[in-house]
Amino acid sequence: MPDIGLDGMTAEPRVSKLSATHVPARDAVPRGGEARGRSARFLRRSFVPLSVVIPVRHRELLPETLAACCRNAGGCELEFVVVHPGPPAGWSESEDVRALLPPGRLNFSWQLVACGESEEARNRGAQAAGYEHILFLGENLGPLHEDLFRIHASLHSACPEKNFVVLGSVLELDSKGRAIPLDLGPLLHGPPPLTFLDYRHVASSNVSFKKALLRDWLQEGFSPAFSATLGGVELAYRLSRRRSQGLRIFYDPTAVCAPQRRRNLSELLEHQLSVGRALGLLLDRHPEIAADFSLQPYLHALHDSGASRQPSLGTDYTSMLEGIKAWVRLLDDRAEAGSEAWRLELLSAAFELCLLQGLGEAASGGGLPPAAGALVVGRFMTRLRRMLHDELSDQAGQIVRRASPAGDRPAGAQP
Repeated sequence: MPDIGLDGMTAEPRVSKLSATHVPARDAVPRGGEARGRSARFLRRSFVPLSVVIPVRHRELLPETLAACCRNAGGCELEFVVVHPGPPAGWSESEDVRALLPPGRLNFSWQLVACGESEEARNRGAQAAGYEHILFLGENLGPLHEDLFRIHASLHSACPEKNFVVLGSVLELDSKGRAIPLDLGPLLHGPPPLTFLDYRHVASSNVSFKKALLRDWLQEGFSPAFSATLGGVELAYRLSRRRSQGLRIFYDPTAVCAPQRRRNLSELLEHQLSVGRALGLLLDRHPEIAADFSLQPYLHALHDSGASRQPSLGTDYTSMLEGIKAWVRLLDDRAEAGSEAWRLELLSAAFELCLLQGLGEAASGGGLPPAAGALVVGRFMTRLRRMLHDELSDQAGQIVRRASPAGDRPAGAQP
């Protein structure tokens, strides 16, 4: 197969260019050496109260999430706004959510707000919030430690500007407890920590805003068309364009949360397909942002005029994509994916493949055109060859080092 990878397609993380006056006070930004600390680095900081908005569709997920929040409140003043579309099956309107919490001293309140889709639920929760700072979480996302609430609360305290946003990170683990390289999408590789980012990195969960940022969250907030996949990106893009000073989105990955119930690899691959489809909708609504994701070569291939003359090729490429995903699932399930670094890179390539497949299906209204299918398969094969080369080179280096007599090693080299 010809080497037709999309080497020029993947965008590097772009950091917003901000003047020195836009940087939070020195004590407000956790520095690299402090990022691994816990309570000590917050002793001299003040915390704003937080309204934590949680859209809920599956009632059985909520107790674990709330329990994790109770364990890791970190002394912050928290209000929980539990927003349900319905209510969900088995949920009583009169049920006290505090009954789902573990016993102990709690500084929690709660509300139930009926609504429709999950993004509408976020808007309803924001509108009903009693505090001026809103942290959005998911029904299955809980803090790993007490820094989550403390970082959001302390950074907003230090940076009172209405357009200041705090973005945390989500640690995705598979059903076996292994790390998964799942971000907004593999088109945006790990952003630099403790810095300002642009709209492309904003998720719908583990992100906090000032309530006063919008006059009416129901009318101006998250778009229901995007559900939870790229709703944060679309909202941040609109607000960045509308506001004269844009948004100041500060990323602190030590404000970390993780799913309370883990997904298997098949579910994660399906999730990436949905992200790709949402990306297609985002580009349809805002076509001018295609350049921000460096997607022009792929979008051009999606509208290849030769697709109608070779429909069977598109079907063949789709079958190849399904076969690649099945192969990756088997390797990962049998723990035959090589070293951990090789496994993570393989999964990242598979997630990128799914995202591009979902985007192609959304943009073309059906199956992939042959030119687009060739680009996606070629991109995966290019990354696979690089992974194999790096893996084999590392193994060869280890063999040589073990076989070399001590006297042949350069001075200062370790065995």
